Amino acid sequence: MNNLTITKLNIWRKPIKSLTLFLIIFLLITLVSGALSIQSAIQNTERNLRSELPPMATLIWNAQEAERASEGWQWATREMIEKVGSLPYVKAFDFSLAVNLYSDSLKRFNQFRENGVELFSLKGINNSSPIYLQGNIISLINGRFPTQEELDKGLPLAVISRNLAVANSLEIGSIISLENKVHDIEKMISEGIMDPSFVWQKEEFILARRTLEFEVAGLFDINLNSNYFESETGMSWLGTELENQIFIPYLIAEDIFNFDLVHASDGFRIEEMYLEPVFILEDFRDFCSFSESAVEILPDFWEIADLSAVFGPLLSAMNNMEWLAYLVLWITITSTVIILSLLMTLFLRERRAENGIYLALGKSKSSLIGQTLMEVLFLAGPALLLALAAGHFFSDLLSRHMIEQTLLNPERTMDWLLYTIPFELTLFNPGMMSIEEMIAAYDTSLSLSTILSIFGLGLFVILVATIMPMAYLLQLNPKKILLIK
Repeated sequence: MNNLTITKLNIWRKPIKSLTLFLIIFLLITLVSGALSIQSAIQNTERNLRSELPPMATLIWNAQEAERASEGWQWATREMIEKVGSLPYVKAFDFSLAVNLYSDSLKRFNQFRENGVELFSLKGINNSSPIYLQGNIISLINGRFPTQEELDKGLPLAVISRNLAVANSLEIGSIISLENKVHDIEKMISEGIMDPSFVWQKEEFILARRTLEFEVAGLFDINLNSNYFESETGMSWLGTELENQIFIPYLIAEDIFNFDLVHASDGFRIEEMYLEPVFILEDFRDFCSFSESAVEILPDFWEIADLSAVFGPLLSAMNNMEWLAYLVLWITITSTVIILSLLMTLFLRERRAENGIYLALGKSKSSLIGQTLMEVLFLAGPALLLALAAGHFFSDLLSRHMIEQTLLNPERTMDWLLYTIPFELTLFNPGMMSIEEMIAAYDTSLSLSTILSIFGLGLFVILVATIMPMAYLLQLNPKKILLIK
């Protein structure tokens, strides 16, 4: 008789033992299938969600870890930003420096001060096509941004919003004058002045001043519809701030910072520049690789952050579930090898006489191992198919229930999101996903590669558990096998 005929006879001859082996394989591989299905669902969901986000990233300082290591606060430096920006995953990058100037003639759009003195935020840029423009935060409607050559020379050119221009009757080529003032903060505090805007014009509180003039080179509109600062989100102030934002060359902003530093009173000098780096990636799928590569070249306690906090609650729930699935997977694999090995050892002991006779009659050990594997795989095949379906079904129900319980239990508010989105990326924020959207986004579909992985891992574990006891037993000669009690 050939091995296939012997396999069929052995299975049907002892149906209870065959059914026991089938059920054990089914139950154990169901757990393996469930754990791998959950891991696949987490990867699918995170990939789908990240594909909906702008592929933006920035640098953040891990203050908690630094504090534990007794390290003081650090700011991102130009060298760090340029080093990260040179990585192959980066499509474009820019870093800006925000400074403040004053004016008693230029009016802010949609915001007016009673004392007639306005404070304007100027953002020094390094890129002739700034990140705000590339990220569709603003659209250039007239004129241009300074060329790279003009930026490198630090020419006094400015790009302002159309609304700010209309509010001040400005156009392309107009000259705007702003004052660079350094105030005596120490004196203000000593006299109990809580709002510095009331004394901005008083000479006794001014340590140094100069007038800077800029030519309006371009006008922009902001794109409110696609951003988080729409009025109903409670973040409309961001839109107003951007309307009054003035873009200038970085070198001029750096000069303003240094002017303030030199003339500020002792104890109130800000010596470190707060640079705002933003990186645009070639592909959203590059984020993990980009993050790992960047962390390797950054100083300790620096990390990479993106906009994934918009689905932060779901990401947190999936991370916890992924850890649990990973634990279940390795416990199940270990248990499967141990249980099936012990079970196969018992079966082989019962058939020791049969195997000894086969060997005595000249049947090769490899042929005997092949026959035993055929019997196991004959039962394991249907068990794997059923386990794949059952594992996926139960993992879908269980993981969805766990996610729903996690997301629906705590109260999620906009305040939570504000503190988790890096400030540098706030304007790129597409808005927080609702709990319902997060639940609907959970994708448990199985790809062909996942199905093959489940089958491959299941077969590998079964083969290892089968071959180990066979290899030990068949090391003995036929006489010793027959004498085993």
